[in-house]
Parts: sequence; C-alpha cells; structure tokens
Amino acid sequence: MPYDLYWHGPISAYLQYAASHELQKRNENYVAWLHGAYITRAIVACAPNSKSSYPEKPIVPLTPEQEKKRQEMEDAIAEHNAKMQEIREQSAIKFQRKLEAQMAEANLHGGRTDH
Repeated sequence: MPYDLYWHGPISAYLQYAASHELQKRNENYVAWLHGAYITRAIVACAPNSKSSYPEKPIVPLTPEQEKKRQEMEDAIAEHNAKMQEIREQSAIKFQRKLEAQMAEANLHGGRTDH
C-alpha cells in the first residue's frame, strides 16, 4: 500500500489492501500445503511395497458444491457412528444386567444354576 494512500487516503482503501493481503496469504498457504501433498505422495509412491502411485492428474480443490457434499457425507457418517456406539452401549448394559441376574440367581441356589 502506498505511503500517501495509507496516511491520507480513505479507510476503505486500507481495508481493501488488508483484505487483498489476507487473500494472498491464504493462497500462498494453500500452495504450500499442495506442495506438501505432492511431496508426500511422491515419497509414499517410492516406498518399498507401496501400492500407491504418484497422481497422474493435478490435485484440484473441491468446488463449494463438492465441499458441501463432502461435509454432508462426513456428518452422515458421524451420525451413523454415534448411533452404532449407542447400540453397542445398550447391548453392553443389557448383557451386564443379564449376567448380574444370573449371578444373583446362582448365589440364591448355592452356586448352582441348574436348580
């Protein structure tokens, strides 16, 4: 941002430059991440017994629609996993209660369960 514009210009000019700088930094960060992704894939592809190969096409960022679908899929998976965890916990509670009832009955009959 030019000196005179910074000191004598409108605040909106500063805000535009600041937003532009933030966008530039975000893009630079993405490029650095992308370079890391390519390097990681190259190293994995060179590893012994690796079934991975270096990507033949460039890695393309997701469109907003694709990102929304990805997020919906992750949310659905998380919801499913939570339901499955609840089912496992309920099954464990039922099993524990059944086991406790059998042990209590065995104690009543002197350790015998055949009556």
